Amino acid sequence: MARAGLYKSDVQKARDALLAQRKKPSVDAVRVALGNTGSKTTIHRYLRELEGEEGGGPARTVAVSDALQDLVARLASRLQEEAEAILTQERERHQAELHSRQQALSGAQEEAAALSSRLQRTEASLHQEQAAHALLQQNLGDRIAEIAQLNERIAG
Repeated sequence: MARAGLYKSDVQKARDALLAQRKKPSVDAVRVALGNTGSKTTIHRYLRELEGEEGGGPARTVAVSDALQDLVARLASRLQEEAEAILTQERERHQAELHSRQQALSGAQEEAAALSSRLQRTEASLHQEQAAHALLQQNLGDRIAEIAQLNERIAG
């Protein structure tokens, strides 16, 4: 059974339903929402009338879109500036920390070199003392043997 006709109120309901679903109310989308009824010409005419009644829909959308684009651009610029400021601050902190650690490393290397030098001197001194001790021990052994011979002579 064919419909008697398509009314502007039908097109408006279908258009509002599409907008509520965040879909673009194109002629084809409205026609599908109406159950594939009505001519595209009639739907197009009613959509134009509805847009005209609301104050020129697309022009208003462009104005809102431009305002949103401007807001987004300003926000993006601000975020970029803040990110750069944070990045600069972190780079400075990192450089200061790196400098501090390099100084600590340099100090540790100097201390290690000093300790290494001291260790070498101590080892050299130890070797000298060990040689002197070995010589003294040999002399002591010789003296003990000499005393033993002298004791034998005295006893003999």
